Amino acid sequence: MPAACVDAKKRPLASERPKSREETPKEGCDAEKDNVTDLICCASACISIGQSLNLLLLVAAVAWTAQLLIALCFKCTGDAVLAFKYFEEKTQSFRAHRGKAVAIPQRITASGLMLFAHELADLTDKTVMPYFRKSISVANKADAGAFDPVTAADRAAEKIVRKAIQARFPDHGIIGEEFGNREGDRYRWVIDPIDGTRAFITGAPMWGSLIGLTCDGTPTLGLMSQPFTRERYWGDTKRSRWRGADGRQKVLKVRPSPSLSGAMLMTTHPDLFEGKERAAFAAVKDAVRMTRFGGDCYSYCLLAAGFVDLVIEAGLKPYDIVPLIPIIEGAGGIVTTWDGKPATAGGRIIAAGDARVHRQAMALLQGAL
Repeated sequence: MPAACVDAKKRPLASERPKSREETPKEGCDAEKDNVTDLICCASACISIGQSLNLLLLVAAVAWTAQLLIALCFKCTGDAVLAFKYFEEKTQSFRAHRGKAVAIPQRITASGLMLFAHELADLTDKTVMPYFRKSISVANKADAGAFDPVTAADRAAEKIVRKAIQARFPDHGIIGEEFGNREGDRYRWVIDPIDGTRAFITGAPMWGSLIGLTCDGTPTLGLMSQPFTRERYWGDTKRSRWRGADGRQKVLKVRPSPSLSGAMLMTTHPDLFEGKERAAFAAVKDAVRMTRFGGDCYSYCLLAAGFVDLVIEAGLKPYDIVPLIPIIEGAGGIVTTWDGKPATAGGRIIAAGDARVHRQAMALLQGAL
């Protein structure tokens, strides 16, 4: 038989071995003392853990308080409502994580992105205003026989906005009128530094700086700033607001318009339409109460504000319309292509404050094509 088996046979059973001091059960006061000691150790450990968590939670709370103060100090927005909304979202995230782990503020938040859009708008305002109603050179981007003006103001404003976006969100993509597209992640900023350059170079204030953001191709926020009149329109598809020169704000709301016969129509210029598009636009023009020309991005904002019922245009680029979509939709309006598809790619665009007028006008447009 192997030696190992022999040794096992000679080894006494556990029940036969004398118990060591550690194995001997304690009785009376000794047992109670050990129980009390265990409880004290457990309580001390819990207190230590609790103090650590409280310290971490306090640090997080201080961080959010600092963010609130920074948001309130953003002169770029002039909007305490946005600042408090930003703080509220952070606080809700903090409460949701309380007791699980220290809440870390998300890098991307809707209110934070809107605050940043206001920052960008302030940059464009400061950049383009020194050029407005001044003698400036105008270049032509179009091919021979056409005219597509661009100025130093357009280029300077887009450059500074692009630089700010790349510094804050280096992974985000950019679509711009003057310097093309930059690929990025699911977020993409859409910029038109001066929408309405023709109005700009003629001294008319019917232009604006457009800043929009899409997430996975869907417009999520948009802003139009007019620094000469010191107006600003912005929206997030759920709510839209306007701020005037005196800092006063109001929520934007489209007006009801049940039929084309009482509707007011706007478009930038008849020359936007080519071929059958002219006849299609004329069909709607003849059916409405009044038509006004000029406006560019301003027309869409006036629709969101409840002063216009319809805007119909053609030949638009994504940067002409994407920043305006959240403003229109946030005010309760609707904006699509002439055949009812999403307007994000530009092209033939129809915007309406009332779905009934939108359907009636779209039927006329499609019937004439």
